[in-house]
Amino acid sequence: MTRFDFNIHATDGAARTGVIRMQRGDIRTPAFMPVGTAGTVKAMYPGQVRELGADRVIYGSDSGGRSFASQLAKVHGAQISDADKQKIFCDNLRSLMLPILKAKGIKA
Repeated sequence: MTRFDFNIHATDGAARTGVIRMQRGDIRTPAFMPVGTAGTVKAMYPGQVRELGADRVIYGSDSGGRSFASQLAKVHGAQISDADKQKIFCDNLRSLMLPILKAKGIKA
């Protein structure tokens, strides 16, 4: 395998979906997607996580007017597996950031 392969699964105008295949694993694309903040998205629904795939969700809250604990509780209380919660809280961001940090010579 070369450093990576990209396979397109579907297109719609200039948009496309596919899979980047790398030695460390597959990344479904689009990997970067528009997201709503806690101010516009009031809850995370388990069905939406299952449909989108937990590997494509990153936890974040930029809403200073809301309780951090209540925002965390939305994920903790969701009817999704503990493995999916681990991806949302930690693993997905780590998989995005580690290659960038490594390229910049930062050990994490």
